[in-house]
Amino acid sequence: MKKKIDINGLIWFVILISFSYLIFDLLNTGDIHLFIHPKMTKYVQLSFVVFTVLSIIQIGKLTTISKKQNLKVGFIIFLVPLLLAFIVKPESINAEIVAKKGIDIVRSNSSNKVEVNKSEEKSGSYEYTVENEVSIDKIRTLDTIETNESNYLEILWDIHANLDEYKGKTLITKGFIYREDETLDNVFIAGRMVMVCCAADSQITGFLCEWENAKSLENDSWFMIEGVIDSTIYVDKYNNSQHIVPSIKVKKITKMEAPKNQFVFP
Repeated sequence: MKKKIDINGLIWFVILISFSYLIFDLLNTGDIHLFIHPKMTKYVQLSFVVFTVLSIIQIGKLTTISKKQNLKVGFIIFLVPLLLAFIVKPESINAEIVAKKGIDIVRSNSSNKVEVNKSEEKSGSYEYTVENEVSIDKIRTLDTIETNESNYLEILWDIHANLDEYKGKTLITKGFIYREDETLDNVFIAGRMVMVCCAADSQITGFLCEWENAKSLENDSWFMIEGVIDSTIYVDKYNNSQHIVPSIKVKKITKMEAPKNQFVFP
């Protein structure tokens, strides 16, 4: 009996090969790190191998001798997310996202809390750890400190933990601007998105900055900021408490393009 194309087999092959291509493209372009922490990449690479193997196996199942073929409705479960993955692009950080997630500029290890009608409680969401004590000890001796994607969180957390040691030093950092409606005219936050495992658990942190023209800055715009490390009292509206936190007295601010990957990773 003459064989003919199996429509269901063909659709399944297209689904498998499409997922294989999608995963390959995410890995090849680095866009996978817009969704997951780099430490999880090996699992995605494994899934690419599995989808590729299944696609090759499916080639041998593209023909059938059956006369009647009924399309399987179950394919819709795979086709919808697949189409969305190709059509919908990941959204960049914006003020709306920040407002929903909240912003964490109060470290849990900080003892600089000022009581305001509430008992002592922890703020922040990350455990303070320093993977390279030699590195951070060297950073503390510098008069000018510059953050980058690999040391941003290490420096941020250590400044909170040892604020007195950093006061008066110059800090150069970059981030997106966030100002709440009730924010003082001279205050803004230079924020960064932190991904612990995947985009779903990401949180926003950053440096509180003071600059006389802060009111002119637009939310979501990216700037390179240079200023002197000091301290100020920050009112945490979520916990109804006040904390002494690092602040950056801005001396120089330069507009920049937003990086392709706006996350930093612990």
